[in-house]
Amino acid sequence: MAVTIRVSLAACLASGCFAPVGNGADTSTSSGSDSGSDSDSGSGSDTPTTGEPSQCTWKNLGISGPPVRSEHSMVYVSEDDLILLFGGTVDGVELNDLWKFAGGQWHELKTSSPPPQIRSHAAAYDEIRKVMVVFGGATGHQDALMPQGDTYLYDPATNTWQKLPTPVAPTPRYGASMAYYTGIVVLFGGNLDKDTTDSEHWSWDGLQWGPLDASNNMRPGKRSRHMVAMDPSGGKLLLYGGCAKGSLCVFDDPTNAYNDTWSWDGKQWTLLSETAGDGLLGAMALHSAGNRLYRFSEHANFLWDGSMWSPPQPTDLISGLDFAVADHSSGLIRFGGNIADQSTWVLDCPP
Repeated sequence: MAVTIRVSLAACLASGCFAPVGNGADTSTSSGSDSGSDSDSGSGSDTPTTGEPSQCTWKNLGISGPPVRSEHSMVYVSEDDLILLFGGTVDGVELNDLWKFAGGQWHELKTSSPPPQIRSHAAAYDEIRKVMVVFGGATGHQDALMPQGDTYLYDPATNTWQKLPTPVAPTPRYGASMAYYTGIVVLFGGNLDKDTTDSEHWSWDGLQWGPLDASNNMRPGKRSRHMVAMDPSGGKLLLYGGCAKGSLCVFDDPTNAYNDTWSWDGKQWTLLSETAGDGLLGAMALHSAGNRLYRFSEHANFLWDGSMWSPPQPTDLISGLDFAVADHSSGLIRFGGNIADQSTWVLDCPP
């Protein structure tokens, strides 16, 4: 179970930690819908952010957007400077709506033949083929989730979905992690059912799935609901945490929760750190403007220094678990969580 960390705002500011700006209320107008082309003009929020991590604050953008949800995905499309948000769940009901964040606003993308309503799927943006790859996920009640095994591609240029035939593919799963890495999309782990996780490692090369084997025969243990992101130093993927047992392991038995950090260099896994930390069912993202890797839990933020995570920097921004964070020119964008809040937050770091 995630460790609850609470501090007063005064203590937080005095220690130089993160603190939200705004009260979480939605004060915006309707976001509207979009056909997929990005013709949005920039806004004041679209300013690259830099600065010391201790100066960063969570700022409520005060805009309308997607309905509340958790267990959704958000990926960054760097060439168009937009974020794609897909799926998730609210009140036990899965979703399959698609939204983009661009020009400081959310826009719903109306598409034909989308994936089915899904939660806890894996998603990544393929920077070579310019498509979002979505794999797996789950449907059904939290206590009896049914893993899925389909692969879908979304093309932002044409605003179209494509379901791919995959005679060879990872077994159906949910709670896996997926990220783009040097020309391929890599997938790791996930839940095969409520109580079974695995440590399979797969790659998608634009045409087919294939298993990845580590040259040193080492890899992270079986897990689900872990986090992956690029290392700020470049050339490696970092993996953090997750659940060793099943989808409810964090709540059933905290000893099944991982706090380890691994790197993948394209050939082998290396264990970097086993320092205890709070961050389960949170999110991790590389802030490209500042070239800093952040990890977010329900109650705290962490910064990667190249070898270990910083001590927790408490925040009063509480959005529950299973929220999503993605990079953007305006800063890291955070949305959702299992606390019903429709606010969109940006990690604002003044120069």
